[in-house]
Amino acid sequence: MTAPTTRPTTTIPGRRTGRLATAALLLSGSFVVSRILGVLRNSVIIYSFGQGRATDAYFAAFNIPDTMFTLVSGAALATAFVPTFAGLLQRDDADVAWNVASTVLNTVFLAFAALAAVAFVFAPLLMTAFVSGFTPAERDLTTELTRIMLLQPMFLGLAAIISSILQTYHRFTPTAVAPLVYNLAIIGGALAFRSHGISALAWSVVVGAVLYFATQLPSLARNQRFRFHIDWHSVAAREILRLLGPRVVGLAAFRIMLLITLVLASGLPTGSFTAINLAWMLIQFPIGALGTSAATAIFPSLSVLSAGENFAAVRRTLNRSLRLVLFLSVPATVGLIVLRRPIVNLLYNHGSFTPHNTEQTAFALLFYALAIPPLAAIEVLPRVFYAMKDTRTPVRIAIGAVALDAVLSIALVRILPRSSGQGGLALATAVASLVQATWLAFALEDRLDGIGRSNLLYTLRDATLGSAAMGFALYVALDPLTAIFAQHGVGALVTVAVELLLGLATFGLVTFLLGAPELWQVRGFLRR
Repeated sequence: MTAPTTRPTTTIPGRRTGRLATAALLLSGSFVVSRILGVLRNSVIIYSFGQGRATDAYFAAFNIPDTMFTLVSGAALATAFVPTFAGLLQRDDADVAWNVASTVLNTVFLAFAALAAVAFVFAPLLMTAFVSGFTPAERDLTTELTRIMLLQPMFLGLAAIISSILQTYHRFTPTAVAPLVYNLAIIGGALAFRSHGISALAWSVVVGAVLYFATQLPSLARNQRFRFHIDWHSVAAREILRLLGPRVVGLAAFRIMLLITLVLASGLPTGSFTAINLAWMLIQFPIGALGTSAATAIFPSLSVLSAGENFAAVRRTLNRSLRLVLFLSVPATVGLIVLRRPIVNLLYNHGSFTPHNTEQTAFALLFYALAIPPLAAIEVLPRVFYAMKDTRTPVRIAIGAVALDAVLSIALVRILPRSSGQGGLALATAVASLVQATWLAFALEDRLDGIGRSNLLYTLRDATLGSAAMGFALYVALDPLTAIFAQHGVGALVTVAVELLLGLATFGLVTFLLGAPELWQVRGFLRR
């Protein structure tokens, strides 16, 4: 059977298409499993420790080391490092490339060690500012957990650079496995040591980070020419620093957006802070499986194409990836909105989790789900700028989005009742993310002389119509299912499973009748 088409499609010719598709499939599968484990991880945490101030303290404490990792390394340094490293390898300057890699790895380790020491000393002050709505005892617990987890970014930072190196060599398997090991370690620790209190969970995070780092070392050894030295006098190393500065500012803007949300959430009723984190983690599942996997897979190739000034191929690669991301993220949004309560009940309605906790989390999820398409697109769009070594444009746009989010967050959390404030915070993030994604798309269209806007609009049309039909079918079936099955344990599982099958069938049928070519692209991925 041949795929029906109703409009022109863009393709990436030759072996690059197959390689990118395989890499995207592997990474997407990894992100799917990793996000499933991430959701399971939070479910186990809630089962073991409940949804109260102990878990509020844990999620608050987790944000400090996570912010350190994001700003100093993670995506910031990776997106500055990959274009330079890939360009040197393309020019057969492997010695220079590995000199730069050694410099970056050693600098990351020293930077994180210094930051961890400073954060350890000033953790009480940070917590006083960050969780001002907590009681003194709750802030003390948050400080203790923060100090334990400061070890985490040291190992994750090194692992992020190693992942970038391996992906440049198109070795995606170790980088796909490492996040799974990280989540499994935290899950195991939460179950095995829950009698030791929430501090045991913080130590499990550290163990998971060590294993994340160690999992990738064997594959790195195949080509590594690592040296224990730092050479920031090299031209290539200085180029990374030039690219890194604006990228750090851009990520700082995104972290500020999250921190504004969490600071305001700390003043809401008990459990609201955890509800925000649980809902945020749920939307990270489709964002990671769709946006992050696609962006990670195409970034090394975008860097090589941009270095060779093959911008026509850059446009094709971006258009193909963005269409697939939008095609799948729109139904993910509708599905989570309609099924928010059954999903929350399935994952968290056990132990000390109460119906009130379900409503807290489901209300935040209602609005966070709206952010899935723009946030998935934001994973892809800035990387095109980074591949072209333009880190300033996405930073300016990110700062504008943060300013909008701050204004909306403060306004909405005051407009809504205090008991529903988490919904206002989530809505502010969704609106700001939509503005940021739209702004990035228009900026890239000017930069690349078009990104295939007509194809993207056709994709949005098909995805929206298919999702509307799917949402109606899910809504009609939901009441009978919830009347028949208890909404916890097996009953919640049956409800969600039946609804998912119904939703997939409806969306697939409608988009097939519309002749959506992305449906056949998904089919090809699944057949692989």
